[in-house]
Amino acid sequence: VAAYAYKLLERVVFDSVVVVGPSHRFPLKGVSLWDRGGFRTPLGVAPIDAELSKKLMGKRKEIRFIPEAHNQENSLELQIPFLQTVLKPFKLIPIVMEPDWSWETCQYLASAIADTVRGKKVLLVASTDLSHFYTYKIAVELDRIVLNHIERFDAEGLNRDLKNNRAEACGGGPVVAIMLAAKALGANKGQVLKYLNSGD
Repeated sequence: VAAYAYKLLERVVFDSVVVVGPSHRFPLKGVSLWDRGGFRTPLGVAPIDAELSKKLMGKRKEIRFIPEAHNQENSLELQIPFLQTVLKPFKLIPIVMEPDWSWETCQYLASAIADTVRGKKVLLVASTDLSHFYTYKIAVELDRIVLNHIERFDAEGLNRDLKNNRAEACGGGPVVAIMLAAKALGANKGQVLKYLNSGD
């Protein structure tokens, strides 16, 4: 499923990639940005964009480097081999968000991202799963709520339905934040490229 999105990026050049994922294991408050070194996979090292990371962290005091938030966190790392496969060399801006995110967190992160990357060739990626451990029919019904909001490009409605437990997405906050950042940068529509769940 992820490859359907990444396939669109073949032969597109980005200088940097912002990847936002949820913190699954660390009780993070706010946002953590890994701002040094790089992320190594079997395909090589994706270096951190230290310059843009520093600018982004300078926008809000809540955006800071908390190493523990990134330890054993798969939501960011599983995106990197896809990026390394389809993109020319790029720099990475890896962000982990609090698991119990707030609308305010999404807003300030989106604003900081948009202000930092405006006018630059930067790709924005949100990492999430949808519902877990349901029958196929219920999973499709729950997931359809999320997909409908994405297709309508309705970040506020998505946030509301996730917070009211009408739908599920572990990376709901990252998706909302990236939708808001994209909107601030001029995007005005969403498209669902592919949907499958474990039952498929």
